[in-house]
Amino acid sequence: MKAYVKECQKLPQDIPGIVYPESISGVTLLNQLIAIAGSKPVKWLMRVFSGYKKDKKKVIILPDLAGTSSVYPSTID
Repeated sequence: MKAYVKECQKLPQDIPGIVYPESISGVTLLNQLIAIAGSKPVKWLMRVFSGYKKDKKKVIILPDLAGTSSVYPSTID
C-alpha cells in the first residue's frame, strides 16, 4: 500500500518550484501573481467573461424570541 500512496502523491516536476519557491525572486514572483489574481480589475474581468450576476441581498426576518423590542440588541445576556 505504501508504494501505491507514494505513486499517487507524486506531483508534476515543475509544480513544487512554482508553489514552493526557494529563492527570494521566486517568492516575490509568486506574491505578485497572487496579488494580480486577487486585484479588482482581474475580478471584474472574471465577472464580465463568466456572466456572473450579483443577486440582490435577501432580508431575513427573525422572530423575536427574547421579547425585546430592539432589532439589534446592544448586549446579550
